[in-house]
Amino acid sequence: MKLNRILLGGAAALALVAGPSIAANADVSAQYTNAGIQRSTAYYNTSLDRVTTSDVYNDGWGSRARWNLNAGGSGSKDNTGGAGSSDYGYPSFGSSTKIKIASCSVDNGIEKGCGAYTAYVNK
Repeated sequence: MKLNRILLGGAAALALVAGPSIAANADVSAQYTNAGIQRSTAYYNTSLDRVTTSDVYNDGWGSRARWNLNAGGSGSKDNTGGAGSSDYGYPSFGSSTKIKIASCSVDNGIEKGCGAYTAYVNK
């Protein structure tokens, strides 16, 4: 029993040390909420270098994922497939090594609102 606690304690300490370096390369997600209702989400998948935007509320609007790169440059991907649909795009990174994303609702290409940008993550 005592050996189990020691082993678990060691594993927890290792997780604390390894945690920040692992998290720096983690996938990241953002959302846009209006009037307490989640309208859209955006997700960056580090292994695929892909940004996905999803429309999660049936209001007739679409969704948009926006991204900014640490060495300059930005972009967006719109999803007009309707509630419950997703679409994705591949950012052109150039010399950038980090990306941050935000999620927005769009109506006929016009942004109706956006959530806050995430912190930068490594690509």
